[in-house]
Amino acid sequence: MTIPGGTETNNHSSNAVMYFCGAAAMLMFAILAFGNASEWFDYVSAAIWLGLAVVLGYRGFRPGAV
Repeated sequence: MTIPGGTETNNHSSNAVMYFCGAAAMLMFAILAFGNASEWFDYVSAAIWLGLAVVLGYRGFRPGAV
């Protein structure tokens, strides 16, 4: 990614940390949603949160994640 000043950034490790933090937050939402689920749509919501956690975790883990 090019910054307007003309320098090139290659900071994949901080991007990966941000993806993992996002995945941890989504995983916490999924756990809370599964724990408090009483109807079918609560389980669907929890599955969506879990899916988002998996996608963010994968995005942070793969090489060249930007």
